[in-house]
Amino acid sequence: MENAFKTIREFKPTTAALKNKTTVFILILILISGGLISYKSLAKALFPEIVMPTILVRTPYPGNSPLDIENLITRPL
Repeated sequence: MENAFKTIREFKPTTAALKNKTTVFILILILISGGLISYKSLAKALFPEIVMPTILVRTPYPGNSPLDIENLITRPL
C-alpha cells in the first residue's frame, strides 16, 4: 500500500540533462564558441573610442628645482 501513495515528481528537462551529460556539455561548448565568434565579429563602430582628458599645469618659478616646484606649488594648485 505504501508504494501506491508515493508520487515521483520529475522535471523533464532536468532529468534529460542529467541522463545526457555529454550532449549538454557539447551544446554548452557550441553556445560559448558561437558567442565568442559573434563578439569577435562585432563592428568596431559599436565600441566608441574613449579619450581621457588631459590637463597641463605649468608653474614657472625660476631658481627652484623641478621637484620643489611640483611638491610646493603645482600639487596644492
